[in-house]
Amino acid sequence: MLVLGSVLAAFGAPADAAGPLDAAIDTRVTTQKEAADSQERIDAVADQTHAMLLDFQHVSTQTDELKVFDDQLERQLQTQRKQLAAFERQLATVRETQHEIVPSLLRMLEVLDEFVACDAPFLVEERKARLASLKAMMDNPEVGLPERFRRIMEAYQVETDYGRTIEAYSGKLTRDGKPRTVDFLRAGRVALVYATLDGGETGYWDRGTREWKTLPREYGEPVKQALRVARKQSPPDLIRLPVAVAVALDPADAKPALPADPGPASTAPADAAPTEIAPERPKVEGPAAVAPARVPAAGAAPTATASPPAQAPTAVEPAPPQVQKGGPKARDVAP
Repeated sequence: MLVLGSVLAAFGAPADAAGPLDAAIDTRVTTQKEAADSQERIDAVADQTHAMLLDFQHVSTQTDELKVFDDQLERQLQTQRKQLAAFERQLATVRETQHEIVPSLLRMLEVLDEFVACDAPFLVEERKARLASLKAMMDNPEVGLPERFRRIMEAYQVETDYGRTIEAYSGKLTRDGKPRTVDFLRAGRVALVYATLDGGETGYWDRGTREWKTLPREYGEPVKQALRVARKQSPPDLIRLPVAVAVALDPADAKPALPADPGPASTAPADAAPTEIAPERPKVEGPAAVAPARVPAAGAAPTATASPPAQAPTAVEPAPPQVQKGGPKARDVAP
């Protein structure tokens, strides 16, 4: 009985001690579980905080960039305000300028019309049509002021180019009431000549009398050669063309002067470099310019000194020679 009691005591003691151990274990497990839950919450909060920090940093960077951009826009806005004020001042000036430019353009067109009317009669229909188009343009409200200015200046440029080009074209010529087709040759504004289609007649425009005149036959071949060069049918060459010159004569002896002996004129085509005229010494009708003759001694041969030719071929009435009484008369010597 004593042994059995001891064995029961031995096996019964752990059962009584298991209660506090299990409680401790349960408490430990619960604590660890709560710690794990707390750690998860901490990790979640940390992740959220880190994400918010990244968002804050990103927003802060954007804010700084937008601030810089806003400052730049503000400076641009200030510049545009200044430009707008300048444009408004210029616009007020432009309105005044428009009021002044339109009369100036009309005067330019009027001057161009008068110039064409007084110029040599080459390409008459083309030039009149250009002037009529410009006049219609000035009355067209749909054409702006810059376009008007451009076209008038373009017309001036065309007229200027006529003075440094050579051109050959066919057209109608009316002389003595008889129209006929001829070939015209314009060498700048130095010479304007024509030749009939059969080459039997050549003539030139006399600026002094403002009429067409017939040239001697000796000009026929030079004019034909110039026409061939102007049409690019022959290589550029120097030819002889009639060039009218002003001749000063005594009113009592005034008469229409024939064209001077032509100097060689460049006959480069219209698209070549500007022509250069290399004039020879022209022959001019009328008395030669002679200085007063020296009075010789009695019995000596008379002499007279001729003045050198002037740059412009202008004939002058000779002064009466001084003759010694009883001696021979002085003779005029042509230069």
